[in-house]
Amino acid sequence: RVIEVRDNGAGFPSELLPRLGEPFLTTRPTQRSAGLGLFIMRGVIDAQGGALELENAPEGGAVVRFRLRAAAT
Repeated sequence: RVIEVRDNGAGFPSELLPRLGEPFLTTRPTQRSAGLGLFIMRGVIDAQGGALELENAPEGGAVVRFRLRAAAT
């Protein structure tokens, strides 16, 4: 299963793309963000056997993709 979310904003800073998901990495002022959101998301998704993919769309904007295993029936 794949869930994909796209926006039409500026996208992710290209120099940070390889590091997105590291703990305490933030582009916001530290008073507003601890930089743990993507780190926690990645941990939860990885623990379920899935994957979190972050990239910039060629036409602009950010792409966040969750790849999840299908539930056992």
